[in-house]
Amino acid sequence: MSKTILLTNSGGSFGLSTMLALGRAGHTVYGGQYRPTDASQAEVLGAARKENIDLRVTALDVFSQPSVGAAVEQLVRETGRLDVVVHNSGYLMSGPADAFTAEQLSRLYEMNVLSTQNVNRAVIPEFRRQRHGLIVWVSSISSAGSIPPYLAPYFSKANMDSVAGAYAKELASAGIGCSTVLPRWVHGNRSGAVIDPGSVAEVISTLIDLPVGEHPLRIFVHCRGTAKRREPAMRGPADTVVPLAVPRRRHAMKPFPSRRAI
Repeated sequence: MSKTILLTNSGGSFGLSTMLALGRAGHTVYGGQYRPTDASQAEVLGAARKENIDLRVTALDVFSQPSVGAAVEQLVRETGRLDVVVHNSGYLMSGPADAFTAEQLSRLYEMNVLSTQNVNRAVIPEFRRQRHGLIVWVSSISSAGSIPPYLAPYFSKANMDSVAGAYAKELASAGIGCSTVLPRWVHGNRSGAVIDPGSVAEVISTLIDLPVGEHPLRIFVHCRGTAKRREPAMRGPADTVVPLAVPRRRHAMKPFPSRRAI
């Protein structure tokens, strides 16, 4: 069944890959952009025309409640419903924990955690009215303390995971699902495990197509062969592991000064 989906950030390779995967699955996908430009819209709409899929762009500032509300109102007005929201906005920093100022960590927390609340406040009332909906949170395996060093700045993703878990318990009785997707990305030269954004996008697409009530709480996306090497301590019986047969390569991490703000 075709669904109407809001992706909070359609920028970058991961955002566009996710839109393409969902569009190819037959869904109508709205990609949020902070300040849509002719070039950024042309990239999305050009891909939609080329593949004959329904991709759209909407202005969306996740820091602004009025902006998020306007985007959701536009989406519902044009399509009549909203079925899924994918929290894809955010960014990460890497470096020794003591190199970051409190202000830098505060901005990181505001983007990765607090901005999701603006989106949830706009979409959950619509989900409650429809008596169904799905919230997908894009996180990182590093939020579980995956591969040191330099993981302290990932605390904001760990907090986002906690928020997602709390929402999952609260919304289950309303027929609203919550799932967190945790890919294994690159964490220095000790791992070198790289997952193609398109592969993670396919996992998200498969997740969205699951029947109501069958969405796992978390999905850990590993390179094949790495799932058993370092199991995150946060895994539980409601979680799923998806090993992907993707290439791995080595990456050298640049050294960070121990006392300089990044």
